[in-house]
Amino acid sequence: MHASKSQASKPLLLFMLIVASSIGSLTMLVLIPGIPGIQSSFGVSYAAAQLALTTYLVALAAGQLVFGPLSDTIGRRPVMVASITIFALGGVIGALAPNLSVLLLARVLQGIGACGAMVLSRAIVADIYKGNRAASVLGFVIMAWSTIPMFGPLVGGVLTESFGWRAILWFTAIFGLALLPLVYFRLAETNFDRIAFKGGGVLLKETCELVADRMFFTNTVHVGATAFAFYAFMAGSAIIASQMGGSGMVYGLYFLLVAGGYTVGNLITGMLASRIGSRPLIIIGASIVLAGASVTLAMFVLDAATFPGFFGVMTIFAFGCGLLVPTGISAATGARPRLAGTASALTGSLQMALGGLATLVIGILQPDHMIATAAAMQIGASIVFVAALLTPRFYATTGDKPVSAEGDTSS
Repeated sequence: MHASKSQASKPLLLFMLIVASSIGSLTMLVLIPGIPGIQSSFGVSYAAAQLALTTYLVALAAGQLVFGPLSDTIGRRPVMVASITIFALGGVIGALAPNLSVLLLARVLQGIGACGAMVLSRAIVADIYKGNRAASVLGFVIMAWSTIPMFGPLVGGVLTESFGWRAILWFTAIFGLALLPLVYFRLAETNFDRIAFKGGGVLLKETCELVADRMFFTNTVHVGATAFAFYAFMAGSAIIASQMGGSGMVYGLYFLLVAGGYTVGNLITGMLASRIGSRPLIIIGASIVLAGASVTLAMFVLDAATFPGFFGVMTIFAFGCGLLVPTGISAATGARPRLAGTASALTGSLQMALGGLATLVIGILQPDHMIATAAAMQIGASIVFVAALLTPRFYATTGDKPVSAEGDTSS
């Protein structure tokens, strides 16, 4: 199944990467409407039923640390096939689960499988494209990754009302089973510079070297801090909207506006990264994110926040996030091409970990302190801005020789 890089860069590959990268978020969001049904079906508390989300997120974050380095050693294709197989198997087990414990096990399997698909999608882009071209392609991939899951709650709600919560798990299983033959028969190997596994000590040493790489470190930090700020908004926005008197439907419409801002940011990155370079987009995105968080904090401090004003600023804030994430991920994974899988895994895991931390902090503080969301966003945005300023010009390294990627999409 080996193929040249030109063969692997056909539109079909881009389609597979878009679908595979969307699995993680879609599988998380689609189950939310089914939580009350799980609670009723198994006779457990709502908090216990919600563990179906928590266990999935934990597996989604932790699994990336395994699949990324593994794909650097044995190749992308076998790991991608295994990931989607595990994901589909988890869906089948979950749909047939006789009790909550089995369902949670199934969700762990789904999280492990989904994280493999997500991390490898990024690594494959790094294999095929270099420098600003990678940021451009990744911008389109992440745009789809952020857009497709927006329909998850709607799909989950329709399935739950029509067939019950188990239909959601069948939906995810069918999704994986439909993708599996496409990946197995049509996905060519893209990692032609594999690393021989020399033991855990060597892997740890190479990982430490990667973390010490300034290009990788600064971009991973700003991507993680962006996730912290954005997840803080997502965790607190519903409570803020409720306390401002907004209905659930109005909140949903405004949230789609914010998601649209993020998508437009991804689209702009896809269009401009290969033309003007990634660093200008990072600086602009970081400036927008910091400005949006600062204005939001000022509105709450001055008690001047309004429903449309808050979500209007958040739409601009999300646009800045949309500029930052694909450029940061492409730079982090391209810093050491031979460790692209490991780099993608570390970056993605930090995203999920900091995003989860943000939701935990907001969940504890927001009900009693309206300003908590804005303060958390300000902290994250400040770190984003500092890390963006410290990010060097983009270089993709080949062995020990750095190759400039600014303005040169062929390198």
